[in-house]
Amino acid sequence: MHEPYAVGQLLYRATTTHSNYVMYSRWEIIKVTEKGAWIQRMYPSMYDKTQWVSLTTRFVSRSQEEALTRLIRRTESWVRHAKRRLSMAQERLTTLTTNPETVPVLRTGTTTFYGYDS
Repeated sequence: MHEPYAVGQLLYRATTTHSNYVMYSRWEIIKVTEKGAWIQRMYPSMYDKTQWVSLTTRFVSRSQEEALTRLIRRTESWVRHAKRRLSMAQERLTTLTTNPETVPVLRTGTTTFYGYDS
């Protein structure tokens, strides 16, 4: 079972900048509910809003160390997905450049596609 939140408790989220620095944003619990809590960034910008998080949230962590671990896991997941998309694009490019006559054509005749005549 996850320990309950307390009003005023700090939570953390780790992100990276474009120059690969790790930044920690601090979030404060402003209201506790039965299944989670409403949180707000400690130093909000004009775009920040309060948001609800469950007891099992992955958005914020209870410590900076845990936030960094979650950032590493998120980044590993992004890399896995990017590699998969890249390999699919490479296969398509290979097919298009080596055997363009074998690539199926979806539109034939005089059909209209997105407002343009074929």
